[in-house]
Amino acid sequence: MTERDTPATCRRCGICCSKGGPALHDEDAPLVGGVLPMERLMTLRVGEMVLDQPLGKVVPLVEEIIKIRSVPGATACALFDEKSKACEIYEHRPAECRELLCENDERLKAMYDKDRLCRRDLLPDDHPLMEIVEDHDRRCSPRKLTSLARRVTEGDQAALDEIGRILAYDAELRRMVPEKTGLSPDAMEFLLGRPLDLVLAGIGLEVRHEEGRTVLRKRPVRF
Repeated sequence: MTERDTPATCRRCGICCSKGGPALHDEDAPLVGGVLPMERLMTLRVGEMVLDQPLGKVVPLVEEIIKIRSVPGATACALFDEKSKACEIYEHRPAECRELLCENDERLKAMYDKDRLCRRDLLPDDHPLMEIVEDHDRRCSPRKLTSLARRVTEGDQAALDEIGRILAYDAELRRMVPEKTGLSPDAMEFLLGRPLDLVLAGIGLEVRHEEGRTVLRKRPVRF
């Protein structure tokens, strides 16, 4: 297909939607809380291993991003209806969705890593949950987990015990915050990021709890 033949508008074929939800940018901020409630979003935190689509490889995040969540157990955007090949919010779709054309991704590449939203953009400093978010980031940093996991593979029992404590804290916080605030448990992937077992899976480790012990096992990394 030549450049002249490349469609200038989305064909609404659903191919890009089936590969995952978009990251959000500054211009998408008005959508959050309305068209895009917290429960529809997830945060990918600094240090997490993610698939950089334009580069086509897995890299650690150097800045936080917020994405529309995927269908549980699949890659498709949660707002994509597979049967009808339709987007629930097509007329109000985020910037990345508007810029991406299947046959020419140059417009998406040009804005892909610019002006991305993070939680601090959407939660002001005096927000009652910001202190919890910041404490969780300190104690459950993906970079910290990666460092501990490396030590675990070298046989460091103290590092494994520390990962166990971090996992327990993360799980308790995800249980407690909805209970205390009335927020949906589904909002926790926005507030606290992905559950830590998924973060560890991104570096090739599977978390298991066996007879009261935390066990980490190597596993293939899939995105």
